[in-house]
Amino acid sequence: ARALAEGLPGLPKVEGRRVVEIGAGPGLPALTAGLLDAAEVVITDKEDLVPLMDRNIEINGLASTCRAEALDWDLAAESALATSSRSSRGEAPIDVLLGADVVYFEEQDPLVEAIQSLMTPGHTTMVLAYRERTPADRMYLNDVLLKILDCQRIDFSTADAGCTEIYVGKLRST
Repeated sequence: ARALAEGLPGLPKVEGRRVVEIGAGPGLPALTAGLLDAAEVVITDKEDLVPLMDRNIEINGLASTCRAEALDWDLAAESALATSSRSSRGEAPIDVLLGADVVYFEEQDPLVEAIQSLMTPGHTTMVLAYRERTPADRMYLNDVLLKILDCQRIDFSTADAGCTEIYVGKLRST
C-alpha cells in the first residue's frame, strides 16, 4: 500500500482503472487504489472479513468507488469477478490485480487458480507483494507463482517495515 501511495517506479498507475485485491484482510492496498482515483475497486477476502472491509471503506469515504466481496479462491472461476463472467456480461476486464501477503505454501493451488481466473491474459497486471515467512513459501513463490507470471521484481524498503519484494507482471502465454 505504501509503495502504491508513494508512486514507486515500476508499479502500474491505478487512476481510472478497475482494481481488485485478493486476500485483502483489511484492504489497505485496495483502499489506497481508491484514494488514488481508481475507477472501480473490489476488495476481496473470506466472508467473515467482509464487515471489516466494509467498515474500512466507510471510514475512508470510498463507498462510491470501493466495494467489499467475499471471494473463496477455490471458487474464483465461478465468481462474478472471473474474466469469463465479466466477459459474458459485457464488462471490461480487471486492469490491476493486487495481492499483498497472500503467498502461503498451504494455499498454493487455490491461489494459482484464483489468479488465473481473475486475470485476463495480455491485459491484467498483477502486483504481488511478498515477504518471506518460511522456506516453503519461498519455494512456492519461485517454483509455482513466478512461473505463471511474466514479471519484474521491485524491492521496496522502509526503515520501519524492512524490505518487501514486489512482483509486477502479466500471465505468461501458455
